[in-house]
Amino acid sequence: PEVTVAEGRVSFDRSGQKVYVEPHVLRPELDAYAASEGKVAAFVNQTCSDLMREIRAEMHNIQKSMAVVARLDVLLARSRMMDEGYYSINDATSYKVVGQIPLIGSQGVVDVEGFMHPMLLEVGTELPVPIDLKLGEKN
Repeated sequence: PEVTVAEGRVSFDRSGQKVYVEPHVLRPELDAYAASEGKVAAFVNQTCSDLMREIRAEMHNIQKSMAVVARLDVLLARSRMMDEGYYSINDATSYKVVGQIPLIGSQGVVDVEGFMHPMLLEVGTELPVPIDLKLGEKN
């Protein structure tokens, strides 16, 4: 409920426990503030809507770019690991770790002999015990 008195407008919250008094002197400023809040909200909603529309229109290009960035990230990580001596492709003379990327054939079988987890290699003081990793075989 709202009551207008000589000094201003008096209103109560829904519970009736709180009373709000808006002096007439402040009424134009409060109305302008309320109107500006609505304008700001409308502007933000329109801007977000426009931005999402533009993102959706470019989604295919964004996904292609993300795939390229992911591939570059892998190549840079390999390069960094090779440079630091942690990784070498088919090079048995590497002094730290000889690594290779397992190939998955058309049957979806992974067969890696002498596998050592790269995180254990990174943090351990001793070489981890290698295992033979076979995934996807039915026997």
